[in-house]
Amino acid sequence: IAFFGVAAGLAMSLFAFDILLLWTGSLEVAQYTYVVLSLLAIAGLVNAILNPAYSLLVAAGYTQVPLFVNIASVLVFIPALWLLVPMIGLQVAALLWLAQNMVSLVVYAIYVHKLVLDQSAFRRLASEVVPYLVIGCFWFGGMRLLLPSSVTALTTGLFLAVAAIGYFASILLLSRYLDLSLSDFLKDSSSTLASPQTQ
Repeated sequence: IAFFGVAAGLAMSLFAFDILLLWTGSLEVAQYTYVVLSLLAIAGLVNAILNPAYSLLVAAGYTQVPLFVNIASVLVFIPALWLLVPMIGLQVAALLWLAQNMVSLVVYAIYVHKLVLDQSAFRRLASEVVPYLVIGCFWFGGMRLLLPSSVTALTTGLFLAVAAIGYFASILLLSRYLDLSLSDFLKDSSSTLASPQTQ
């Protein structure tokens, strides 16, 4: 998930203004909404990274953890939206969604590795997500920095294509040197799910 999620999230976040300008054809819309798209893209990336942990918790029978996280999210998120969006604007809604996803990621990672996989959550995240983020930031962030300020849609598309090709090629070339072991993860989770816990 991190393989594709990082590429999509970083591309949408770092090139939000260009994507909106190309999509809507309106400079005004792009100027007023690109921050929202950028924050939502990062929130979507975090959400994609947390979904396997959520799924493992539910599949292993630990449904109370997601239930409590969702209840807490509703109790905090909805009142915060109601109070802050009228005062600050639409950007705060995207920022709150990002914060909610970050909190969920931390909670799910801790509990899935404690209850289901019986190993360090942050070590696994560091070995299986951080390399994608670093390589993604190098390619997409680098292409964003190199992109001239006034460009055509074709130029933006070319820079995005170079970033995507560089990212995917780098991951494929470096995957044997990085600890991106999907087989170990599948082995751990399948042995745990074979004998689910009852709560």
